[in-house]
Amino acid sequence: MLHAVDQNPGNSVRVISVATRRSRTADKRILQEEALHSFHVQKVLLLQPDDHSRRVALAQWFVNQSAAGMPVTC
Repeated sequence: MLHAVDQNPGNSVRVISVATRRSRTADKRILQEEALHSFHVQKVLLLQPDDHSRRVALAQWFVNQSAAGMPVTC
């Protein structure tokens, strides 16, 4: 089932369930256990140990830009 998702991540859970002859609930559970989401099947980013300091630095940069009157766009 996961190979089929890798090959065509745009397939819905319904299509996958028909192909695998399993219930949608079972296939949704498998996707969830693999950190995939059924609406838009994609890997979920995992926070790494060094992410905290980098996120704080980015947030501080946004605060500084805003305080200086600089437009902040994403």
